[in-house]
Amino acid sequence: MRDPTIALPKTLALLEQGRHSILHPGAQLYVSLRGEVIADLALGEARPGVAMQPATLTLWLSSGKPITAVAIAQLVERGLLAFDDKVSRHRQEFAQNGKQEITIRHLLTHTAGFREADKLAENLPWDAMIARICATPLETEWKPGAKAGYQMMSSWFILGELIRRVDGREAGRYVRENIFEPLGMHDSWMGIPADQIASYGDRMSMMYFSGRTEFRVHPFWNAAEDFAACRPGSGVRGPMRELGRFYEGLLATLDAPRGLLKPETLRALTRRHRE
Repeated sequence: MRDPTIALPKTLALLEQGRHSILHPGAQLYVSLRGEVIADLALGEARPGVAMQPATLTLWLSSGKPITAVAIAQLVERGLLAFDDKVSRHRQEFAQNGKQEITIRHLLTHTAGFREADKLAENLPWDAMIARICATPLETEWKPGAKAGYQMMSSWFILGELIRRVDGREAGRYVRENIFEPLGMHDSWMGIPADQIASYGDRMSMMYFSGRTEFRVHPFWNAAEDFAACRPGSGVRGPMRELGRFYEGLLATLDAPRGLLKPETLRALTRRHRE
């Protein structure tokens, strides 16, 4: 591994500047290039009095979305789903209130148009969350696929529900067994089992609201119930080096016939889908 102080001095300087300007109390940095690790380091604190380490588990938030997308693509390869399937084919209740034409592709490309569901409480039980999302109406004058509007979590819960419906495993278990473990991402989770939470101890980082003079602890993202919750669009946790390993695995897929996906499937995911 190269010396990151030589390879990435400006990046390290920005991370340190963020600590001193109350942007973040600590950070992890992982960079690799063509198989060579350029940086795998941590700075600052993971929680008060506990140093951030490269092995600390952090909350990835929307960086979990590509993982859910790969899980869906694997199910497409298995013939259990198709990108242009209507969602209601697999969850009939989803067709309520004008959403009958929404497809899996629309969910993946943020062109589905039911963003009011993003306002639901994050701590709802799974079945209650899915039921309320299904009842949410399509936005006024929205034609699915015609324009984009970022959906933070609700469309990703529905993708997680599709995984459960066609595979039988809940989304967190599916990605653990079909993505994380095959890549050696042993400390990455979409919902951490209770016994595992206890064993990690101070390796679990805290999440904060940043401010001008102090950090405020986030009331939900640090709770044991959130550690354990399956949130396919925002709730994956693990060390940054393992998120890097996920992308290294995708890059390897383009050259290897046996990876997470077939090369042609990965190209279909990463091509431009709209202008």
